Amino acid sequence: MGLWSQLLLQNLGINPANIGFSTLTMESDKFICIREKAGEQAQVTIIDMSDPMAPIRRPISAESAIMNPASKVIALKGKPDGIVRKESYLTFTAVLP
Repeated sequence: MGLWSQLLLQNLGINPANIGFSTLTMESDKFICIREKAGEQAQVTIIDMSDPMAPIRRPISAESAIMNPASKVIALKGKPDGIVRKESYLTFTAVLP
């Protein structure tokens, strides 16, 4: 069994501060999702490991995000802007056709 580096997320423009268990999720060997900020704008960056040099960035604010490994659908957990509640909600959004 060996361990090797597939890619460096910093080379894709990911801030090293956003590389951790609280901001990054991996779904098997297919997708990586990173929640980050671009300036003041929250965004989710999706890396499809079949084409890792073409990350997909979407202006999405979420508490957590993970990709479906079988299709390009993202699961998001969060609260809508302007809503003041303790509980969160879960929504699914298609990322690509």
